[in-house]
Amino acid sequence: MTSEHFRLEAVAKSSRNRIGRSYSKAKPCTDHTGHRFQSQRDMLNFWGVSHTTFRKRRKERPDDLAWCLTAPDGRKHNGGRHDIHA
Repeated sequence: MTSEHFRLEAVAKSSRNRIGRSYSKAKPCTDHTGHRFQSQRDMLNFWGVSHTTFRKRRKERPDDLAWCLTAPDGRKHNGGRHDIHA
Protein backbone atom coordinates (compact mmCIF):
# COMPACT_ATOMS: atom_id res chain seq x y z
CA MET A 1 0.00 0.00 0.00
CA THR A 2 1.24 3.45 -0.81
CA SER A 3 1.32 6.46 1.42
CA GLU A 4 -1.27 8.02 -0.87
CA HIS A 5 -3.71 5.37 0.28
CA PHE A 6 -3.37 6.57 3.86
CA ARG A 7 -3.62 10.30 3.23
CA LEU A 8 -6.61 12.00 4.75
CA GLU A 9 -8.79 13.57 2.11
CA ALA A 10 -9.22 17.25 2.73
CA VAL A 11 -12.16 18.87 1.04
CA ALA A 12 -12.89 22.03 3.03
CA LYS A 13 -10.84 25.20 2.65
CA SER A 14 -9.13 26.71 5.64
CA SER A 15 -10.41 29.97 7.05
CA ARG A 16 -8.84 32.76 9.06
CA ASN A 17 -9.81 33.65 12.60
CA ARG A 18 -9.74 37.13 14.10
CA ILE A 19 -6.00 37.11 14.84
CA GLY A 20 -5.14 36.05 11.31
CA ARG A 21 -4.13 32.47 12.10
CA SER A 22 -5.37 29.73 9.85
CA TYR A 23 -7.71 27.10 11.15
CA SER A 24 -9.50 24.47 9.19
CA LYS A 25 -13.07 23.35 9.31
CA ALA A 26 -14.04 19.72 9.70
CA LYS A 27 -12.66 17.79 6.75
CA PRO A 28 -14.04 14.49 5.51
CA CYS A 29 -11.52 11.67 5.85
CA THR A 30 -11.25 7.94 5.27
CA ASP A 31 -9.69 5.35 7.57
CA HIS A 32 -7.57 2.35 6.53
CA THR A 33 -10.67 0.16 6.10
CA GLY A 34 -12.30 2.56 3.64
CA HIS A 35 -14.92 3.86 6.10
CA ARG A 36 -15.63 7.56 5.50
CA PHE A 37 -16.05 10.05 8.34
CA GLN A 38 -17.20 13.66 8.34
CA SER A 39 -14.16 14.74 10.36
CA GLN A 40 -10.93 13.45 11.82
CA ARG A 41 -12.49 13.86 15.29
CA ASP A 42 -15.30 11.46 14.30
CA MET A 43 -12.76 8.93 13.02
CA LEU A 44 -10.70 9.12 16.23
CA ASN A 45 -13.82 8.78 18.39
CA PHE A 46 -14.89 5.73 16.37
CA TRP A 47 -11.49 4.05 16.92
CA GLY A 48 -11.18 5.23 20.55
CA VAL A 49 -7.93 7.11 20.05
CA SER A 50 -7.21 10.52 21.57
CA HIS A 51 -6.06 13.34 19.31
CA THR A 52 -2.76 13.60 21.19
CA THR A 53 -2.03 9.88 20.81
CA PHE A 54 -2.95 10.02 17.12
CA ARG A 55 -0.61 12.99 16.51
CA LYS A 56 2.30 11.23 18.26
CA ARG A 57 1.72 8.04 16.29
CA ARG A 58 1.44 9.88 12.96
CA LYS A 59 4.74 11.60 13.72
CA GLU A 60 6.35 8.22 14.45
CA ARG A 61 4.83 6.35 11.47
CA PRO A 62 3.32 8.81 8.98
CA ASP A 63 2.55 6.13 6.35
CA ASP A 64 0.82 3.64 8.66
CA LEU A 65 -2.70 4.90 9.41
CA ALA A 66 -3.86 1.41 10.46
CA TRP A 67 -1.24 1.28 13.22
CA CYS A 68 -2.02 4.84 14.32
CA LEU A 69 -5.68 3.95 14.82
CA THR A 70 -5.43 0.41 16.19
CA ALA A 71 -2.17 0.04 18.16
CA PRO A 72 -2.63 -0.69 21.87
CA ASP A 73 -2.00 2.33 24.06
CA GLY A 74 0.63 0.59 26.19
CA ARG A 75 -1.09 1.16 29.52
CA LYS A 76 -1.09 -1.77 31.90
CA HIS A 77 -4.42 -2.76 33.36
CA ASN A 78 -4.71 -4.55 36.70
CA GLY A 79 -8.42 -5.31 36.71
CA GLY A 80 -9.34 -2.10 38.52
CA ARG A 81 -7.32 -2.89 41.64
CA HIS A 82 -5.23 -0.07 43.04
CA ASP A 83 -3.21 -2.11 45.54
CA ILE A 84 -1.60 -4.78 43.37
CA HIS A 85 0.93 -5.77 46.06
CA ALA A 86 -1.58 -6.35 48.89
